[in-house]
Amino acid sequence: MEAEAQRYAKAEPATTTQPGAHNAGGVLRDTFAAAGDGFRESLRWLAELFRHPEQAAREYLRGNQGSALEMFLRLHLPVLVLYPVAGLLCPAVHLGLGRFSFTLQVVAPLVLVVGALAFAVLFDQVARFARHPEMETPENALRIKNLALFSHLPLSAAGIFFILHPLIGFLMVLIALAYSVWTAIDLTSIFFEVSRARVLVYLINAALLGVVPLAALTFLVNILRSLVFVKRLF
Repeated sequence: MEAEAQRYAKAEPATTTQPGAHNAGGVLRDTFAAAGDGFRESLRWLAELFRHPEQAAREYLRGNQGSALEMFLRLHLPVLVLYPVAGLLCPAVHLGLGRFSFTLQVVAPLVLVVGALAFAVLFDQVARFARHPEMETPENALRIKNLALFSHLPLSAAGIFFILHPLIGFLMVLIALAYSVWTAIDLTSIFFEVSRARVLVYLINAALLGVVPLAALTFLVNILRSLVFVKRLF
């Protein structure tokens, strides 16, 4: 009996669970659960946006008056993950149906999409500050927050098509971009109660504001390169 009790006593420590491992597992499980909830929420709003854009925008903006960054983290980021995942898992590339670098498969689509989202935020700000002061009332304040960013949700979700082929992915990105821009123009015209021609003026102004910093940055880079070149000569 004593020998059997000692055998059970020796085997008991092996069945104990470390508290740190249990906590790490719980945190990991909660992280995956939160990511899954965010992904499902993004898909739900994406379906609503395709079904009825104006109603979807009103419903979302009525209950979510956060910043553009909050909308990006809540709606866009969960589906943006599809871009690198689909690009890396594309079977056509692994089967040798075209040679595509990592930059073309993963980096270039993300840069294109994130740049378009940044421009949407800039367009929202231009449209907001172009309004007449008498239109800025508490009743319609919620109607002017992040309309273009919300409209670009299809663009953020277009990364799933890179699982088929990078060329198909880029084609669907262009289609999603055109749809998102048109939806942004339409929603801005409806919510701001202005013509589409006026919204196009906002769009052009936003493009000009976006080009100015890029032009200034390009100018500074060229100046620095010229200084380095002159320094090497002397």
